Amino acid sequence: KAALQAAADDEEELNGAGDGPLCDMCQQRVAKFTCPSCDSEKYCHHCDAVQHRAPRRSHHQRYPLLSLSGGVPCDMCGEQAVELYCAECHGSFCPHCDALKHKNP
Repeated sequence: KAALQAAADDEEELNGAGDGPLCDMCQQRVAKFTCPSCDSEKYCHHCDAVQHRAPRRSHHQRYPLLSLSGGVPCDMCGEQAVELYCAECHGSFCPHCDALKHKNP
């Protein structure tokens, strides 16, 4: 049963059903995790496993993309809802990450 459910979930993700951004690696499945050590890339279950299988990346701390009540997750942390878009960076940020990304030296 578990294998059938996993296959059904994977098929649902692959067909774009569900909420959230697409995986940055395959661009086909809904992203479920973000990895700050990988430039905050967002990964589906499959691509996260593939990307973090390598010994040098296996220690990376990944975070689940949270359901943000219909909001889009921040490009940098993936945890807070986007409130700002930067046309120069082509990025969408929550207020906290925007302040970190754009603070003056």
